[in-house]
Amino acid sequence: MTTISDRQKILIIILFSAILIASSFYFYKAHIQQTGIIIEISEQKDINDGAQVENGDRDIVSAPIYDEIYVHVKGAVKNPGVYKLDTSNRVVDAVNAAGGPLADGNLDLINLAAKLTDGQEVIVYTSVEEQQAWNTLASIASASDSNNVNSMVNINTATQEQLQVLPGIGPSRAEAIIRYREQHGAFQSIESIINVSGIGQVTFENIKDSITIQ
Repeated sequence: MTTISDRQKILIIILFSAILIASSFYFYKAHIQQTGIIIEISEQKDINDGAQVENGDRDIVSAPIYDEIYVHVKGAVKNPGVYKLDTSNRVVDAVNAAGGPLADGNLDLINLAAKLTDGQEVIVYTSVEEQQAWNTLASIASASDSNNVNSMVNINTATQEQLQVLPGIGPSRAEAIIRYREQHGAFQSIESIINVSGIGQVTFENIKDSITIQ
């Protein structure tokens, strides 16, 4: 029977201890690496979750986008009424949705290329209505011109009372204008009123847009 000496026993113990230490270190390192992977995966998941929450917040606060609008088409069209259209549509699309213009419908008065908005009203006028509109505008312009002429004071024919409606012209200056007119004849220009005693450049600047000689 082989006898193990004390020296051999010590070597066996040292070798066994070394193997045990090496094994422990190996398993410890493997555990650390696995833990690191788990932590990294967990952190990445948290980042992704945070991004999702942030994106979710943006989705919540973002304003809703409507792709449809309602437009009222009326006037000289075949089928007047309220139509549901897309936000990308133009006025011409609204007119076409209403069946297009009637035979006497005049599309020259509207901008067919204009973009539509929700609640907009599109009116197609007839040629007769267009002419009536132009006549009305002409009448208004004529009346306005007439009022402007009537509001002017003719310094060659105005009475003392009429002259006093001018800014800065009181009874004495009005009388001076009439006296000058009687002595020198009719004013040949509105600027010649400066020759009247008591009327200077400042007074003329105040009344020049309100006086006439015709």
